[in-house]
Amino acid sequence: MRNVKVHIAPFEALQAGEVGFKRGLYALYGNKRNINNTWDDERFARTPFWGKTIESAIAELAVAKVLGTYLCPTLWATPPSPKQPDIEPDIEVRWISTYAKHSDCIVRTTDIPTQKVVSVVGSLPDYVVRGWIGVEEAWKHEELFEGRGVGDPVFWIPESMLHDLDDLVVHRGIATEPVPFDDGLPF
Repeated sequence: MRNVKVHIAPFEALQAGEVGFKRGLYALYGNKRNINNTWDDERFARTPFWGKTIESAIAELAVAKVLGTYLCPTLWATPPSPKQPDIEPDIEVRWISTYAKHSDCIVRTTDIPTQKVVSVVGSLPDYVVRGWIGVEEAWKHEELFEGRGVGDPVFWIPESMLHDLDDLVVHRGIATEPVPFDDGLPF
């Protein structure tokens, strides 16, 4: 299963959009990014900073919907704790604007080697979850490592190298056997 179309309902956009808004506030007050930057580069063409943080959070929700798993978003990783995956236990979501000049999936040198990166293209309310690639697998393709003017060099993974979503194993947080209830009370 590849290139799965996902429609985000207004109440879902509100929920995930709030997460993106809060991430933007953290970036602003934590001096992580210049919010006046319009992100007018290849990945986020015509998408202002606030739109990037909000669209990225909504893209995470789109992936969770396709995978049939629960999304428990983190607002930010606080040092010294490691960066939490976008979707437990090991999924990183990379959103690309509908208006971008290309649709390659980005894998960073700072990504956790055991994680999987899922590529999403689109803009609210419609997204396409395209496929995934393992971080270690992407790192093996040195020929795809370059800058393209978006900060630190990254691996630009073409859509043709992404795996089917059916091959992505996700822990859905559902017990396979009944779990006895124990509230710890003596009665």
